[in-house]
Amino acid sequence: MIKFLRETAKAFSIGVLVFLIRGIFMLANGTTLDFNQDLALEFFYNQLFAVCLYLANAYFVTYMMNKYKQDLFKLNHLLVALLSSISISLATIFILRFLIIVYGYNQDATSFLQNEKMVFYWMSLTISVVVTAIFYTVYYIKSKQDTKVKEQKVIAGTASAKFDALKNQLDPHFLFNSLNVLTSLIEENPDKAQQFTTSLSKVYRYVLEQKIKN
Repeated sequence: MIKFLRETAKAFSIGVLVFLIRGIFMLANGTTLDFNQDLALEFFYNQLFAVCLYLANAYFVTYMMNKYKQDLFKLNHLLVALLSSISISLATIFILRFLIIVYGYNQDATSFLQNEKMVFYWMSLTISVVVTAIFYTVYYIKSKQDTKVKEQKVIAGTASAKFDALKNQLDPHFLFNSLNVLTSLIEENPDKAQQFTTSLSKVYRYVLEQKIKN
């Protein structure tokens, strides 16, 4: 429910932005905008189309992302996703126009179907396709970043494993060399051998304490 409300808020914001851009273009072309009931009704329809188109495409994009993951950007999957998004947008626009014109303005359904033209769909469809393309672009960038992070983690893990392996290789050599020195000292200088044994025990105690640390 929270996700639905969050996505609806995004859709509403995009709708407001589209409405403002349309208004700016109309004013730039010399069209006068009157702040009356007709403008309020146009804003309502603008938001209705924006929210419905956004939510329909957002949930479809999420479904495709969950289904294909990284494989979504293979050419065949991407083409299917884009064509499906266009089909969903056209179907959504048709349903909204049907409900508004037939039930909102009490027009006969047959008359509605006979008068429908593709030109009525271009603006809403174009905006929908652009927003959907942004969806896929953002997901693609995020996917690339996640892949790089995973690669870095693998590299770091490999380096850590190599370092641990190197430490494990060095420890026996260090002990072997130390014992050789100790053997020589026992014969030549027992006092030095005792000091060396004490020092060696301190070194190994330190090594054992540090092994648990990075």
